[in-house]
Amino acid sequence: MPPASKKILVLRAESQSENLLTKEQGQHIYGRVRNELKGLPCPGLLVLDFLGIQHITLTCLHQILKLFYERDREEWANKCLLIRLQNANSDIKACLSLVAKEDALALLCCDAVGNWEILGKLTHALNITLEVVQQLGRATSEQVSQELGLSLSAASNRLRQLYEMRLVIREEGSLPITGGRRFVYAFVLSYPFRE
Repeated sequence: MPPASKKILVLRAESQSENLLTKEQGQHIYGRVRNELKGLPCPGLLVLDFLGIQHITLTCLHQILKLFYERDREEWANKCLLIRLQNANSDIKACLSLVAKEDALALLCCDAVGNWEILGKLTHALNITLEVVQQLGRATSEQVSQELGLSLSAASNRLRQLYEMRLVIREEGSLPITGGRRFVYAFVLSYPFRE
């Protein structure tokens, strides 16, 4: 697999304002984010940096987050998005959380020092599965199945859902005896991306 790559996209209004207010601004940023994500090698991480934004409207944010509905497309396979926020700006976090809950999204967010959380919807089952992947560092369906006492198909299904949400990176390998394919998963923030 080629080296993993990370790119930081600083969000700004065209006027260099600290406010993102209009639907048109959101559409413009959506286009930029989509192009940057398309250009990333695979696996890749695009960090949407909201650190300089003081205020954002729900209308603008809905436009930017349209990309999250497209994450299950094959062209976005192993390309993840991370939202970076500053701790002081609780308004933006509240807006992100509201949109994520309304639209049943799971948004991976972190602050400037790397503390992270998922805003929006992540079921308890997926949350504990993600915790197991983090603890193991890299995990297969078999390992998750053993750790959580699940059937192999249930563990595979949970890992596939986390992958489709782009909360984990998936690498393909082969089984030692049969040569069949096996996936190994790693939490996005634990994966060794380079800038």
